[in-house]
Parts: sequence; structure tokens; C-alpha cells
Amino acid sequence: MTTSPIAIGRNRFACASSRHRRVSASGLSLHLLEWGDPGRPALCFLHGGAAHAHWFDEVAGPFADRYHVASLDQRGHGQSDWPPAGGYATEDFAGDLAAVMDALAWRDMVVVGHSMGGHNAMAFAAWHPDRVRGLVIVDARPSIPDDRLVLMHRRGQRALRHHATIEEAVKAFRLLPRETVADPELLEHLAREGVVERDGGWVYRFDPNANATRKPVDAWTLLDRIHAPTLIARAGLSPALPPERAARLRSSITRAGLVEIPEDIIESARLDGASGLRLSRYIVLPLLTPIAVSAIVFGINGTLKVFDTVLALTRGGPGDATTPLTLYMYNTAFSYGDYGYGSTIAMALTILSLLVTVAIFRSARKDVTA
Repeated sequence: MTTSPIAIGRNRFACASSRHRRVSASGLSLHLLEWGDPGRPALCFLHGGAAHAHWFDEVAGPFADRYHVASLDQRGHGQSDWPPAGGYATEDFAGDLAAVMDALAWRDMVVVGHSMGGHNAMAFAAWHPDRVRGLVIVDARPSIPDDRLVLMHRRGQRALRHHATIEEAVKAFRLLPRETVADPELLEHLAREGVVERDGGWVYRFDPNANATRKPVDAWTLLDRIHAPTLIARAGLSPALPPERAARLRSSITRAGLVEIPEDIIESARLDGASGLRLSRYIVLPLLTPIAVSAIVFGINGTLKVFDTVLALTRGGPGDATTPLTLYMYNTAFSYGDYGYGSTIAMALTILSLLVTVAIFRSARKDVTA
């Protein structure tokens, strides 16, 4: 594990204070950026296709004092290894994520995924519901239409373009769709972190097979298995997640909320000089607050009230190792016949749930339109 060097002009980006770390998964060496202390609640960021871990350098920093944060270079991207002969099915990405959690000693986590990362996060949350306690889907669709997948596979047949200098590579860097707008300093940062010198030229840190052999699952069939509180964030002009698809996505996940980042608010903030971290902190995050608060309330209260799963699987054993307060209340009243004590525990649980809800809403009460 090494500490990232601080380069001139990069101090505004969270990678300047990150730790570089490598973990093994399915025979590959995966690279990630890490912040915060182990033992804190876990938070994982997953980038989109043809991107890399630095995509979250503008947003990861504010969480470092409260969470153990990781931003992963997914297989075939950034500084992570390229798998031989393909290996880009959704199941492969999900297996890597489980291996990363084990390497970081994470029992569960909040996972934030953008585009391809959001798709992988949805599938992981469905396949491993006990390991995801919060899910954030950013402009990601559950499935890729056949015609789009064909175009992706064709695009992956192209060889990586070599550039004579790093400056030439940075100048040629573009986002898709081309209508995407971002702070020029951020774009330059993403470009510089996304290229490497190889075979006498500069190329992007990306395996073309990640497009050519991509095998995404149809996650629409998995969404009803997601139990974690879920926040769906849609950009106002997003071509990947139009309003009707976003509404269907929200209705397909039991505990999901949807928030849209309106383009007019973003554009007004840019005209006033806001960009990068200031835009995220003072515009985007406050817009996300109402749905995020609801997800937190449902998550905490759901944890306080967990009962049937434990009763069916372990009945609180071995011993009392897996006995939550709700099962203890049930056993006290109905197994031992102490109805008074059981009723007292039930009342305490009710009061605790109300106190937690009130405390969270009071701490988050803010008029985001002010």
C-alpha cells in the first residue's frame, strides 16, 4: 500500500490524500483508491465503462472522515489487470466486488455505481442482499438494448489509439455522449489519470475487450431481489436513463427513491461560477437529501425491526449470537410467558424507532431551494 503523490494542480482532488491499494480477485490484481480508517462504515464507488477510479475524486473526499471509502478500478480499467480471453460478464464484476469486500474486511457496504458501475451494483445487490446496506444508482440502466450492445462490441474491435505525447492524449480525451459538460480542470485530471505510456506512445488505461466481449445480464429480472434502501439519481438530460425508464426502475425496487438533477439549476450554478466540488456540495447533494434521508430512516428502522429472517434461519443461535431485540422480545413473551417484560421491550423498540426517525429528520431539515 502506498500513498498517492500530490501533483501540482491536483490538490483539489481527493486522490491527493488517498492510499493506493491492490487486492487479488479471480487471479487478477485489482487497484483501488482508499480513504478513511478501517472499521468505519464501508462505502464503495464503481465507475462506468471505459472510465477509472479517479472518476469520483471530486466527491469521495467529504466522506473520508466518516467512512472507510474505496473507489475501485474495475477489471480491465485503470490500473487493474486485464483478464485473459474476455471475462467481462456481470458475474465476473460481481465476483471481483465480493473479493474486494473480503480483502477490506467489509461485512456490508453502501455501494455507489455510475453507468456500467451502477449496473454491476444492481446485480451485486440482488445476488448478495446481505452484503449491501445501501445502493446508489447513478444514470445506469438495468439492461443494454441489443442494438446498443452490438455497437459496443464493434467499438471494442478497434485498437487503442497511440498518442505521441501525454499532452496530445489529454487533448484528445472526450466523454460520451459528447454533449456532456464538465469543468475543464476535472476533464484534464480524468484524462491524465486515464492514460499510460506503452509501446512507444500514450494510450488510455482500458482493455478494448471490456467492450468487445461484454456480457451484461438483464438486471430487470433481478430488481425484486434488492432489499437495500436505494437512491436512483438521474441527470436531467440523461440519454441513458430517460424519465419513463427511471420511473420503471424505481417501481421495480421495493425501497427505492428517485431524484432528478435539473439542468436549469446546474446551469444557473455554473453561470454563478460554481463548479466541481462546490457544485456537488451545495447543489447536487442538497437535492439528493430528501430521498437519502428517507432511505436512511427505512434502513435503520428496518434493522431495528428485523425478525422473520433470523427466526427462520437461526432462531437466534448458536446460543444468543444472532438474537436481535425483536426475537428476544418474542421469546420473552411467547416462549417464557413473561408478557409484561415482552410488552416493555416492544414499547422501547417503538420509542427508539420514533426517536431515530425524528433525530434524522431534524438533522437533515433544510430548504434546498433557499
